[in-house]
Amino acid sequence: MAEDIEEFRELWSGPESGWTLHRSYTVRHKLFVLLGPTPVTVSQLRALRMLPGPLQEVPHRDLKRAIPADGRVLIGEFYGHLVRDVAAKVKHLGLRFEVESLVLDFYLPVNSKTGRSWLIKDAETARRVAERMMAAGMPVVLAEE
Repeated sequence: MAEDIEEFRELWSGPESGWTLHRSYTVRHKLFVLLGPTPVTVSQLRALRMLPGPLQEVPHRDLKRAIPADGRVLIGEFYGHLVRDVAAKVKHLGLRFEVESLVLDFYLPVNSKTGRSWLIKDAETARRVAERMMAAGMPVVLAEE
């Protein structure tokens, strides 16, 4: 359950307090192989077995049944640029694919005077505190990756 954010009020008490909000982000990519609308071929099944992901471990006799009815097979979730390498392998194997990307933001209150940071473990509370700090005009610093 989200905490009451008033206990964090010193974080937005003004720039003289030294508190800033460090923003970092990561991009999560889901890579899907697209099979169909025609029936799945033996060569497509072989290609799927050459890709990282859950289908590598499925016994050959069960592989066709493991493919969703819509033919959209999740190969995996990848962070950063790793998705490009996997997509290149999918393309090289002659399979069609699509990538869904999601940007995940993270905000960490950091005191620029003391170097102290305040980790808020509850994600919803951390989001509300970050919004309150930004609304109060506290500086936001893009953290280097």
